[in-house]
Amino acid sequence: FIDRFNRLKNRFIRDLSPPVLSILMSHQFPGNVRELENIIEHAFVLCRGDIIEPAHLPGYLREAERDGNLGNEGGLEEIEARFIRNALRRNGWNRSRTADELGIHKTTLWRKIKGLNIDLPPVDGRNTPTESDSG
Repeated sequence: FIDRFNRLKNRFIRDLSPPVLSILMSHQFPGNVRELENIIEHAFVLCRGDIIEPAHLPGYLREAERDGNLGNEGGLEEIEARFIRNALRRNGWNRSRTADELGIHKTTLWRKIKGLNIDLPPVDGRNTPTESDSG
């Protein structure tokens, strides 16, 4: 995945740090290989150097490592929903920017939001309330 994302994103990330490798090896991956791919892609977004560090991993992995609960954070859908919700928050709930950050098409993001029952705020990064919305 590192090689693939280096090519796709024109980056040169060399490796995972030993603590990241330990976290990933301890995680039970209730999803599948796509979960690992999503984790690495998330790290690519945050990593500005050439080594992926624990701070670049999704919060649920860092929290699980800190709490000693690796592998007990819920099913794949719960993890994916949390991941998408966090990305939406980082992008001011703007779905286009979030889709760009995640490297997916905005309609794919929209389907995931609906399928995972992610609640969106009434005002997001794309719009502002109008008088017709208030009443």
